[in-house]
Amino acid sequence: MAYTAGEPLRLTMMPDLTPEVARSFWETRYFGALSMVWAITQAGAVRDGGSIVLTGGNAGQRPAAGWALGASNCGALDALTRQLATPAPRSSSMATPYSFDGYRPRRRDGGPGV
Repeated sequence: MAYTAGEPLRLTMMPDLTPEVARSFWETRYFGALSMVWAITQAGAVRDGGSIVLTGGNAGQRPAAGWALGASNCGALDALTRQLATPAPRSSSMATPYSFDGYRPRRRDGGPGV
């Protein structure tokens, strides 16, 4: 079973960050994931040896300006994923896309990437 928020990430600077904005962000990105995990475990939908995969990010480790919500959510999802791995026999993991600074893909022949 895999979960992703599926909505565009909106960055909010602190002067514009209201409790309502924060609640809305967390409702989808954290409580959506938590609700999915709760529902599938209650239904017995993850068999022994099965896996739960959440999607998150690395903003919790190195947040930039405007990432108060994103960074706190990434940290919370990381902690949730680690906790879910404790009651084996199922596994849990978090797919984390990283940002690359200066990464330029290359073709197999060594030419410049696209």
